Amino acid sequence: MIITCGVCDKEFEMNKAVAVAYNPDKWELILICSEDCIKEYTDRFAKLLRIKIVKGGENEQES
Repeated sequence: MIITCGVCDKEFEMNKAVAVAYNPDKWELILICSEDCIKEYTDRFAKLLRIKIVKGGENEQES
């Protein structure tokens, strides 16, 4: 089944989606086609959704 990426609007096969995410602009779940689109999505919505992006999976502690 051909679908459209929720970030870049590129058409791709649904079984090749790399992520599923929530689109707060349209109140719907979207499928994402690539790692680059995941980065663009998180950059775009991180402040809106109040997500803290942590590199390496660990919180860095200040000394």
